[in-house]
Amino acid sequence: MMKAARDAKSELALPADFPPSWKAMEELEDVTDDWMKRWLSKRSHNARKHGLFTLLSDYVDKIIRAALPEHTGNPDVSSKRKLKIVRSLHRTNLLLGVYRNYIKILTPLIMEVAAIRNRPVRLLELASGSGEMAMNLARLAQKRNLPVEVTGSDYVEDVVKDAERRAVKRAIEVNFHTINAFDMGELSQGQYDIFLVIGTMHHFTPGQLAVIIAQSKKFAGSAFVGIDGYRSIPLLLWLPIVHFLTFLLDHIHDAWLTARKFYSLFELEHIANIAAPDAQITVAHSFPGLSVLKASF
Repeated sequence: MMKAARDAKSELALPADFPPSWKAMEELEDVTDDWMKRWLSKRSHNARKHGLFTLLSDYVDKIIRAALPEHTGNPDVSSKRKLKIVRSLHRTNLLLGVYRNYIKILTPLIMEVAAIRNRPVRLLELASGSGEMAMNLARLAQKRNLPVEVTGSDYVEDVVKDAERRAVKRAIEVNFHTINAFDMGELSQGQYDIFLVIGTMHHFTPGQLAVIIAQSKKFAGSAFVGIDGYRSIPLLLWLPIVHFLTFLLDHIHDAWLTARKFYSLFELEHIANIAAPDAQITVAHSFPGLSVLKASF
């Protein structure tokens, strides 16, 4: 399916230059959503030219794609149920060593930026929700003597205040601020060096993710990093099975939907190129099942 995906991009770029141009953030969102929709359609069309296996792979990919929200992102689900899922996810992440894997991925960039800036790196996690990710990154960074100051953020003030209280209670050196990832106008240029989105890129539409990357480029001093699950059939099967061990049906439900919504490396690369056409974009599969997107500014 990789050949069909590459051909689709090339063919779409023929009538007009890639990446498509945009001026305002609202335009960027629409342009990105439209281009990605046309790219997926063109990829499916091209899959017919590359044999039965490619055609079948494309068909399976279309079937498993899901637009439904997880319980944690569904306004009709109670806060109590959401809290149970978040706590269950945190315990699973600790058990599987997920936080250690994330800090391992981030360490080379942190050391590189720290050497350039000659000071601790200022890292901002966007859409940090409960704050567990930011807190554990800060805890592990401190344990490993990494030169980084971690800040978590979310657009819901009550969520931010709750994360702050838990961080103080645990004596973890991490800050939290109320920030809208789609409009960071309250920030100043270079206030943070690295903007980070971990485990939540699949929650956003292509256009929304493009806006977040473009906003990051506008205010970040060095880079945007996105880390999420790697879109694949093995992970689609493995993720719900692992989370089945939690014996929490809501958690299993969200794990199944999450695995169906992950972006492929091609999609992440296209979205980032549209959002930040003059940035250096890299996408990579990180073992055991992560996609890593980095845009260096």
